[in-house]
Amino acid sequence: MAADRLSELFERYLARTANPAEKEALAALALEAENEEKLKELISRSWELTGVEEDMPEAVAEQVLSRILHYEDTQVPARHEVASGRPAGRRIFLRRWERAGVAATIFLIAGIALWMLAVRPSGSHRHQNAQLSDLAAPSTVKAMITLADGKQIALDSAAKGLLAMQGDVEVVREANGDIRYADSQPAGGEVTYNTLFNPRGSKVAVITLADGTRVWLNSESSLRFYSAVGKDARRVELSGEAYFEVAKDPGHGFIVSADGVSTEVLGTHFNVNRYSDESAARITLLEGAIKVKQGIATAVLKPGQQANVTSKIEVLPQVDTDAAVAWKNGLFNFQDQPLSTVLKQVARWYDINIIYEKQVPDIMFFGEIESNVSLAQMLHFLERSGVRFTMDSQKKQLIIH
Repeated sequence: MAADRLSELFERYLARTANPAEKEALAALALEAENEEKLKELISRSWELTGVEEDMPEAVAEQVLSRILHYEDTQVPARHEVASGRPAGRRIFLRRWERAGVAATIFLIAGIALWMLAVRPSGSHRHQNAQLSDLAAPSTVKAMITLADGKQIALDSAAKGLLAMQGDVEVVREANGDIRYADSQPAGGEVTYNTLFNPRGSKVAVITLADGTRVWLNSESSLRFYSAVGKDARRVELSGEAYFEVAKDPGHGFIVSADGVSTEVLGTHFNVNRYSDESAARITLLEGAIKVKQGIATAVLKPGQQANVTSKIEVLPQVDTDAAVAWKNGLFNFQDQPLSTVLKQVARWYDINIIYEKQVPDIMFFGEIESNVSLAQMLHFLERSGVRFTMDSQKKQLIIH
């Protein structure tokens, strides 16, 4: 029966074990008029479990609604573009739900209840006296290129067009602000290395290497590469996080080295997270095939898998690849993330320091937030989630109580 299937899918969604197909099926059943009463009953039960009385801010409710129907994201390529303060994908999404009438409204209420369950910290009260100070989300790329001779080029002040010559290779800043190393296959000569460093408080930097490989570099990350990277040397060194779309060249592999962990590919799309303040390196494969190595240990990944590398290599058979590259697509992804991990992302993005007065509060987060929110908006979100803090604006410190 449809009612039984609805109950089953709703409970799986509540437990956060629903796969994308099940989320899609749940959304479809929620739109059926004959399921309205059963859905209301399920919502009522889930709301009672939250144990809270306060209402949810509209902005958070919008994020919840977007997350519930996350399976539609792939159908809206530019969903994070903003117009009139509202994401483009959100407008497309609402058009569908406006036609759904009552079912849309009650499903939104269900999402609110689930969100309250997710972020509500046990045994704590939502009361604090925090000094909130606003800081806009990064609006420019503040990355710096260091050339082979030591010369540095700041991208936020560099003009468009030719920036430098590295042997036979042109270093160009394109009209959209991306960096491109012109394709070159030099016949020998001196090997010269360049470094692209993207600091805290910077938008994502995008660079095209000389072999056509495109790299998205997250904040507080650096990429060292051969300026004429191509058939003779397809190797780069990474610190931090980057997403790679490696140009296909069956005869020559591409190697990413990151603090003792290497990833070898021929032509593929993958994400490498290797921050020094993280306990493990995480390599996530979206397309193609890669080999992950640390010492004598190796693992071959298939699309949708992730390697967590500590003293050993653990392969997770199926992960949310969208979550792994959310940073590249203008999102904070907090799905199943503890407060400590969430605050590391916040610190890198807004260029602030995190200070813990005592031990790290045991709070788990779920869902996504657009990364174009201001610091004040982010702090309000943390506050609503039960995080007690004080913001020292002069020292750019967020002190967690």
